Amino acid sequence: MNTDERIAFIAIVLGLTQLIMLAKKIHEAKDISYYSVEYIVVGMLASLLWVVYQYRKGSNFSAIYSSAGLFLGMYTLRKLLKNKNDKKIE
Repeated sequence: MNTDERIAFIAIVLGLTQLIMLAKKIHEAKDISYYSVEYIVVGMLASLLWVVYQYRKGSNFSAIYSSAGLFLGMYTLRKLLKNKNDKKIE
């Protein structure tokens, strides 16, 4: 592993750590209504496009990081929609 690959690896590990911390915060939050569906969907679309671009360019480290962001967006969207449905039922 050369120096550039090590820098990329460390950056990905730090970024994934940040995403895990954010996922934990979202998971523990009772109300995430400050996120809008549109905001999350746009972020997911951007992440998906980055995954495709980075994979096609051969930047697999970055593609993994963008995939993690996409999955976090999917989780956040699921939780937001579930909370909206629960509020409608009440």
